[in-house]
Amino acid sequence: MRFLLAAADRAGAPKVVLSAQTHAEGFYRRLGFVPAGQPFLVKGIEHRWMARTGTR
Repeated sequence: MRFLLAAADRAGAPKVVLSAQTHAEGFYRRLGFVPAGQPFLVKGIEHRWMARTGTR
């Protein structure tokens, strides 16, 4: 994940968005992601959109 985020930063991506399983939100928060929107189900598993903006 750090490799992919570094690549996004080098490319100048203004935002990285992902669909995280809610039990993994803490992992993504530590990487700079913040929740965006309400939880939703994917094949019975709760997810939430998360976004990381700007370059680090």
